[in-house]
Amino acid sequence: MKKYISGLWSNQLVRGTTILFAGSTLVNLGGFFYHLILARLLGPVEYGSLAALLGLTYLVSIPIGSMDLLVTKMVSSFESSHLLSHTRSFLFYVFNIVCKISFVAFPILVLSTGKIQDFLHLSSPWGIIFTWISVILWLVITLFRSALKGLVKFEGLVTSQIIEMAFRVILSVGLIVFVGKSYLNAQIGTIVASLIGLGVALYFLKPLLKVPSTKFEHHKWPLKSLGLTSFLLAASYSSMYSMDIILVKHFFSEHLAGVYAVLATAGKIIFFAESSVASSIIPIVSRKSDKPWTARKDLLTLILLSSLISIPALIIYWLAPNLVINLIFTSQFSEASPLLFGMGTALMFYSLANISSSFLLSIGKNKMAVISVIALVTEILAILVFHSSLKQIVVSLNIVFGILAVVLIVYSFHATRKT
Repeated sequence: MKKYISGLWSNQLVRGTTILFAGSTLVNLGGFFYHLILARLLGPVEYGSLAALLGLTYLVSIPIGSMDLLVTKMVSSFESSHLLSHTRSFLFYVFNIVCKISFVAFPILVLSTGKIQDFLHLSSPWGIIFTWISVILWLVITLFRSALKGLVKFEGLVTSQIIEMAFRVILSVGLIVFVGKSYLNAQIGTIVASLIGLGVALYFLKPLLKVPSTKFEHHKWPLKSLGLTSFLLAASYSSMYSMDIILVKHFFSEHLAGVYAVLATAGKIIFFAESSVASSIIPIVSRKSDKPWTARKDLLTLILLSSLISIPALIIYWLAPNLVINLIFTSQFSEASPLLFGMGTALMFYSLANISSSFLLSIGKNKMAVISVIALVTEILAILVFHSSLKQIVVSLNIVFGILAVVLIVYSFHATRKT
């Protein structure tokens, strides 16, 4: 038994996934309690506004997701003999681009504040301005965390995330309790916590400072092709993750928007739990991209891990939805209970699709990004047409995400066949 466990732990995918899962579990528990406490403190109206702004953050942060995929894939592709030197020069190259983009994009985002405020029916523009600040910070911190992921330094990655989440909860709750019950105070706490998380990530990248810096020869790497694929994937999944909340905030009353925000938060527990599985794929499977059939065992392991994570949560959502919603979020959000199982299954399909897309990217199947883009467009059209009730929204998500997951899983097995 000891020999079996030792052999299992020597598997880099299992070991990396376990570390990420343990760290991500703590981070996601912190995120869950963050939303739980804030929902109880703020109430449906204020919490609904905060959820809409978080959805806006994910939507605007599409380039950040693409950069995460790009940096992780690139760093994990560097040969071991020059891993640190190439990583350092590559990070300087990307950081220079990030600074230029931020300098140009931030004023443009600020100018769009008024129209977005009207669309989301917010009383103050400061929530949107704080959102833009959070996006810029997220852009910078993602660059360095992606480098840690590509270097397979999962301990440093999860430590940075855990510390940031701890301070996010402490600062946001403290500001709401002692300063005022406003979603703006929660955003301020998030911004300060992000700065702390950035500092921790930089601390774990100190070994890069000991190697000589060289000029990154970007023309020798397929940055355009990989960058486009990464952008399309990030755009698709970030939008699918948040577009429903934004559209519900627009089409429904403030109360129902808050109810749906809680429903989405409870359902996304499944995605949060499975996010570590997707995060561990790229830096590990990328090393097998020249022989994709050797990664089929990893694909089976990923699907098994995903199922083991999601099924217990779905059973609870099926048997005791009222207990989950009323006990955790209070009876103010009891209207979400009948839809909890449906939201859980939708997020399970979403997670499986996300894992399969990351797997396909890792083995160099870039054209599959088009499938995810089609799914995003289908989701938006479905909500625009069917939004007479929250149930219609949940059913639409299940159909779109379910078909997407099946197509990508079948394609993944097809792409890893030995020819």
